[in-house]
Amino acid sequence: MLEEVRLHHVRTEGWDAPYTAVHQTLGKDCVTLLAVDYPETTSTLTEGPKENWGVSLDEALAVAVGNLREATQEAFDEIVPGLYVGRWNDGYDTSRVLLPDVLQRAAIKGRPVFMIPTRDILMVTGDKDEEGIRHMVEVSFKAMESGRAVSSQVYTYDDQRIVPFISQDAALLERMASLEHMLLQGNYHAQKEQLDTIHEEQKIDVFVATYKLFELKDSNGKTFSMCSWTETVDTLLPKTDRVALVQIQPDGTAQTQVVEWDELETKLGDLLAPASLYPTRYRTLGFPTAAQLSQLTPLV
Repeated sequence: MLEEVRLHHVRTEGWDAPYTAVHQTLGKDCVTLLAVDYPETTSTLTEGPKENWGVSLDEALAVAVGNLREATQEAFDEIVPGLYVGRWNDGYDTSRVLLPDVLQRAAIKGRPVFMIPTRDILMVTGDKDEEGIRHMVEVSFKAMESGRAVSSQVYTYDDQRIVPFISQDAALLERMASLEHMLLQGNYHAQKEQLDTIHEEQKIDVFVATYKLFELKDSNGKTFSMCSWTETVDTLLPKTDRVALVQIQPDGTAQTQVVEWDELETKLGDLLAPASLYPTRYRTLGFPTAAQLSQLTPLV
């Protein structure tokens, strides 16, 4: 959301116009913002507390969390054994992850493990409930198909601080990676639309590559992401698992070599310049030479 607002600002004011969003980082793909409730609307304060309030963001958020606690009654429903979803339905369900004591009161096995896949869904289970965690991730796939996506990550608490949940379950980690792919695909698609509009209006000749998702055969839904980098085309690449390096031949056909992103970045990182965008994109600086291409391991 913040990046959409920033790119709208770029479109109206230009790339060099200052823009600041005042927030606290909550996870790798979401943040905490301050909001003010009015009788009919809620205003998100991307610029932080009003200057005449005389308080810092931390102070204002402390007051907001206190207000949220006062408005929070018990409202968890068990949707499958051991997995609970918040039913406050007041626009602040996901914000209640800032209240560890509320999640700890759910009848779960162990310490809370939770997800906030969309703006209106908070789910919690216990770290001793492997089946509950697996169910939570699968429900998140369905939620993201129709809701306003927030985070693909699984979280827990460490001394009341929100931290990533670390799993040793290989199958679960694959499903979590696929969920993150799903979130990134939506984010990159929206970003590409905005960048294409900006580039057209500002007459900037750069191709914004598409973030593509593919499912591996016989893998129980495991996915990988890929983008294309074409010789002679100035490109903004999304960060993907794989990259298709494309060379157009004199007869009009294309010669393509698919490689792992990590290897490409390690060996030919000088050809990739990070752009100030979220999700991350890289501006291409030329194209690998034949000698450089020979250093890479092609994927079949």
